[in-house]
Parts: sequence; C-alpha cells; structure tokens
Amino acid sequence: MRLEKGKQMFIRGALTIICILFIGISICQLSVINRNYNKEKKTHQELLSYKPERNTLPEETPAEDLKVMNPEIIKLQEMNPDAIGWLTVPDTQMDYPFVKAEGYDQYLRTDFFGKESVAGTLFLDYRFAADLSGGQSIIFGHSMKNGSMFGGLKQYRNRSFYEKHQTAWVYLPYETIELSLVACVETKADDSVIYGVWDTEEKREAFWREVRNRSLHGSETVPEDLDKGSRFILLSTCSYESETSRLVVIFRVCEERQ
Repeated sequence: MRLEKGKQMFIRGALTIICILFIGISICQLSVINRNYNKEKKTHQELLSYKPERNTLPEETPAEDLKVMNPEIIKLQEMNPDAIGWLTVPDTQMDYPFVKAEGYDQYLRTDFFGKESVAGTLFLDYRFAADLSGGQSIIFGHSMKNGSMFGGLKQYRNRSFYEKHQTAWVYLPYETIELSLVACVETKADDSVIYGVWDTEEKREAFWREVRNRSLHGSETVPEDLDKGSRFILLSTCSYESETSRLVVIFRVCEERQ
C-alpha cells in the first residue's frame, strides 16, 4: 500500500511539474508574441506620420491634373530607397507603406527600417514595375493574427464586409490611385495562373476565367466590364488553411474603367 501511495504521489508531483512548465512556456510565448506585436505597432505609429493625405479634386478636373505629388513618399524613400508607395484600405487596419526588393525574402521578416520583425513589410512583387504601370501588380503581406499588416484581408471572406469595403487607395510619389474591388479568391502559393505574369493575352484571359470560377462570392460579383486597358492590383496573404494556402483580393484602377 505504501509503495502504491508513493507511486501515486510521484505521478501527481510529475504532473504538477509538467503543468507548471507548460504554463511557464505558454507565458513566455505570449510575452514574445506581445513584444512582437508592440514592436510592429510602434513602427507603424512612426510611419503613420508620413502617410500622404488624399487630395479632394473637383469631378471636372482634367485627367493630367489628377497626378498628384505626394512629398511624404519622397521622404519615405529618403529613409528607405526601396519604398514605393503607401496602401490604404479605408475603415481597416490596412494602412501601410510598401516597398520593392530584388526578391521575395528580404522583407518577409524585416521591417521598413531594416530591423528584424516577424510582421515584415508589405512588398511589391519584384517582377512588376515600381510605378504600377503594368496591367497587373501584386503586393504581398503577412496575415498577422492581431489584424495588422494584411491580417484584415481575411475579412473579405465575409460577404457583408466585402460589400462595404469596395475601395482602396495607393499613393505613389507622383500619382494618387483610387482602386475598386473586383474579386476575392483562395488559391495556393504555386498557382501559376493567379500569380503568373500577363505577358500574353491568353494568360490574361486564363486569369479572369479562374477568378470568375473561384470568386468566393460568386461569379456574379465580378464586374463584366474588365476592359483590356485596365490596371489591376492584387493583395496577397497567407490564409492558414494549409501551409501553402493563400487569399488574394483583387482591385482595379478606377480611372481606367470604361
């Protein structure tokens, strides 16, 4: 009996130690997570002082006068030559500068100032022009669980949110671009159609076929007047259904709609 009782006490003691260790590890992990979130928040607050202000122009303003100088972007470029512009999705946390590097890895775990950061920085796919002048451009960002960076993109799965957040803005040094929502799709990181370059009309047509077929809110929500001269900007982030799952929200440049 004594042996059995001693064995039970040993097991209880061991379980208690395991629980304490588990709690301790969890507290440490939460501390690290909170420290990373606070670090990102501090950096974001610093950058917000350089956010461009949208100029309100009369509807009859000539097209050549719609190109607006955004001196704040020039200041950001002085701090980081990789800076390209600023992306804002109104009424969301998505309100950040974005950069362009020579590959996909540089800003995955590096903040705007070149410091180590799990949140990284929003960055333009290096295959596309820095002035977003091509038919398509792709901007990548992490889907942070606290909603920062591109964490807000997952809300586009919700039909109500999708319908209420149809507009976004991009500020470049010499241009302010209004964007209009086109579609939201889920895909894989190696999807050569969604992430492919439209260097032929066939690839462009294949892209739109995929978007219409896979639109999360139905093909009827994808505009039919996607004329051949339009520019489109894709916002891409991880969706966490699997390691390779991605969520892509697609906008187009409003000034080029027919």
